[in-house]
Amino acid sequence: MTQPLSQSLRALMAHQIFSPNTNVGKTLIAAALCHAATSDTTSTSASTSTTTSSTSTSTTKPRSRVLYLKPLQTGSNTDSDEEFVTRFAPQIEARTLFKYAAPVSPHLAAAMEEDTQQPVTDAQLVQAVSSAMTQFRESLRDEADGLRWCLVESAGGVLSPATSGTPQADVFRPMRLPAILIGDSKLGGISATLSAFESLSLRGYDVPCVVMFHDRELENDKTIEKQLRHMKVPVWVLPPPPPRPAPITLASPPPTRGASSSTPAATDPSASLNPTEIDTRNLRQWMRDAQPTALAILQFLSEQHYLRWKSLSLLGMRASASIWWPFTQHKTLSSINVIDSAYGDHFSLVRDGESGLASKSGRGPTAPAGADPGFIANPTIVETFDACGSWWTQGVGHGNPRLVLAAANAAGRYGHVLFPENAHEPAVDLAEMLLDAVNRPVSANWWRALPPANANDAQGSSGSGGTNVVADNELAPWATRVFFSDDGSTAMEIALKMAFRKRANDLGLASQIAKTELKVIGITNAYHGDTIGTMDAANPTVFNSKDNWYRGRGLWFAPPTMRLYRGQWQIVLPEHIASSPVAQSTRTVPDSELSLLNAEAAFDLQRDASSLAALYTSFVNAALDGACNTAPAALNNTVVAPVDVDGSAGGGDGGGGGVSGVTALRPPTSASAAAFGALVLEPIFQGAGGMIMIDPLFQRVLVRAARSRGIPVIFDEVFVGCYRLGVPTTSRWLGVTPDIACYGKLLTGGLVPLAATLATDAIFNAFRGDAKTDALLHGHSYTAHPVGCRAAVEALRIYRELPTYNRMQDHLQQQWDPARLDTISKLAQVESVVAFGSLCAVTMAAPSSGDHAGYNATTVSSRVVASLRELGVYARPLGNVVYVTASPTSSAAAFTELLDKLFTAISGNVLVNRSVVEQMARTVV
Repeated sequence: MTQPLSQSLRALMAHQIFSPNTNVGKTLIAAALCHAATSDTTSTSASTSTTTSSTSTSTTKPRSRVLYLKPLQTGSNTDSDEEFVTRFAPQIEARTLFKYAAPVSPHLAAAMEEDTQQPVTDAQLVQAVSSAMTQFRESLRDEADGLRWCLVESAGGVLSPATSGTPQADVFRPMRLPAILIGDSKLGGISATLSAFESLSLRGYDVPCVVMFHDRELENDKTIEKQLRHMKVPVWVLPPPPPRPAPITLASPPPTRGASSSTPAATDPSASLNPTEIDTRNLRQWMRDAQPTALAILQFLSEQHYLRWKSLSLLGMRASASIWWPFTQHKTLSSINVIDSAYGDHFSLVRDGESGLASKSGRGPTAPAGADPGFIANPTIVETFDACGSWWTQGVGHGNPRLVLAAANAAGRYGHVLFPENAHEPAVDLAEMLLDAVNRPVSANWWRALPPANANDAQGSSGSGGTNVVADNELAPWATRVFFSDDGSTAMEIALKMAFRKRANDLGLASQIAKTELKVIGITNAYHGDTIGTMDAANPTVFNSKDNWYRGRGLWFAPPTMRLYRGQWQIVLPEHIASSPVAQSTRTVPDSELSLLNAEAAFDLQRDASSLAALYTSFVNAALDGACNTAPAALNNTVVAPVDVDGSAGGGDGGGGGVSGVTALRPPTSASAAAFGALVLEPIFQGAGGMIMIDPLFQRVLVRAARSRGIPVIFDEVFVGCYRLGVPTTSRWLGVTPDIACYGKLLTGGLVPLAATLATDAIFNAFRGDAKTDALLHGHSYTAHPVGCRAAVEALRIYRELPTYNRMQDHLQQQWDPARLDTISKLAQVESVVAFGSLCAVTMAAPSSGDHAGYNATTVSSRVVASLRELGVYARPLGNVVYVTASPTSSAAAFTELLDKLFTAISGNVLVNRSVVEQMARTVV
């Protein structure tokens, strides 16, 4: 989890110099800027190809401090950009970080020298640049006067490869330094320059200006300026560079025609100079000619630099005056996070930093009177790991260039087009990919063929509870249709409509569907979205209980859960199941069935023959048989469990919490039986409900019980699907398939909103009819928007190309270290741990009831979150649960470092800003 430069760069004006290609003058222009920055005077003289008038003033100023960095230098035996720049700006500090002898592209030069030096990785290259900039800044800490500049010159063009073969614009993107683009003045340079500009812009770079040489014949600068005018990007024009001198021989030149051989030759002052001396003399004169414009460029860049930091200082304050944030109590809002950019696994957060250099520069914005917490007086950019995956959407990393280019292609090709009765390639491609992913035949217990996570796992699973082995079968293909929507909540609304229509048809209620109230079967602490329909498909929680329209139309089971407790994976069996009447009539569940060697052992289909499976089956069937004979009105918000003091169902392991007034299951009160329209499950993991891991055996029993009664099954895989748990669909783990499944979040890799609801042919046919009113009348204006569909196609391709991907099993390898998880689970402050796929959640010890229980139990978790943020990990508490999530594309090192920092934060081995902790403790995040 390498962190790029944590930048206190308001006092260091760092820029990266890019060009469309090699040999367009990057180094010469870099030298001109360095020369001008270290001159004794400053001038605002402006000279561009589009400005005929200019003004010039000159005032004495302290000489600026300049760092010139050349990260990669090839052809170092014959050429050195560092030497060239310091020849004309000897007062600067210049460094070349990695040198290669061959005058070829860096990836080729590095390959030629593999035997003599270790190849430089992208992360090492970025870290080397970051370290050099930090060292330079720190060396000037005590100097109060003068500006500080850093110019980082790339090698070759914008997309020229670094030593790894990765385009340099992608390699250096984590730093996102403002880019000075050197334009190409030669024939073909207009296209090359504009293409380079677009490449930088698509990758999120700020390009404050283009600098290029003037060419009187081609005048490329005028055309380029015209094209960039709408972007408000000026084009600065420098004088044409002097021609490079030809080699000079000491022999006398032949006489010109008509001249007498006895005529003495004219005296040439250059005759005694070698080409290098002539070149230096000519270039020094060019530097003097170019200096007024170079100074004006520096003045412009300085102003842009100041405006950028001023904007970042005020952005939080502007936001607090105009934005209504989701899931935020504005009355207690104490701080605002300003995000400058994001890349890979990291945010670039703007924080209040040290004031030393900022105050000495005299350019820092001053806090206005009565400024709110959104104002940042001394902004500093800090790279922070996005450990909540931007609300669980990040799949391929922020700013992934493949994803950006795919979306841009679709935007350019389509924009947005109407979808009903129309087809476009991105939507059809995505539909086919999704159907292929969920329908791919997989053997039961397929995961046994995967490499073990550690040596102990190779011993096999324990806790199967019996010797009867379930026959090895395959999950049959089930989905035939894909319905697109905009987000997970809407996808679930559509799923409920689909299931209810099918169920009504099966019950012969189609003609009176509007008068028939269908209920759902679900699990307590569920969360299916924030729209009215999906809220009603969950028991009362903090997410729905204060909405006037909420009714809670269903029967909810408080489920058995899984956890890692003191180094041992366990099944937590709720007391209301263990002591239920049906438990007395089934065989005793041995303790061995409640202990597991590892998390994967819970998915062993041999558990279907266990005593625990028999208990689950008897309990679920008894509850459903009783509910099906209960009056519909009596089943609103019915929980098959005792009710705790705070109203939440017992037996849960998380912080979802409930409210009072939930009725327990009662005997039949009417001859009119309740009709259930769907079983709605969040397979394996409940996200917003408290990161609760459900025993998959219990969910499998629920699915089979519902299916035996003809009740459609809905899997809400918005959170857990698309490789969150290592597989495209959780059916692979559960060993059963749904009738309807919903996907979102990771679907587009984290770029744009898009969701999909997949259904069986039987569900699809429930809407076939002669009248249009029989169709599924649901949609939104941007249904199946091409940008989202194209991004999703690319994201799914990226998941399947990762080094951790097992093509045979369509699975991403688990990367959490079992030993570190065990250690965390044994901490005194920890109640339990769950970790699976790319998700890890720690339930902190907290009161089980009262004002600080459940979702309100943030005092302890907020302290841990504050510590994590001090350690460079952006996390959010979820009640008394602290969770961290990486993306499927995160490195193994990132997973390990997250666990190490989580351990440090929980164990208290970090110095935490006490005021930050107290602010967070007062705010339910």
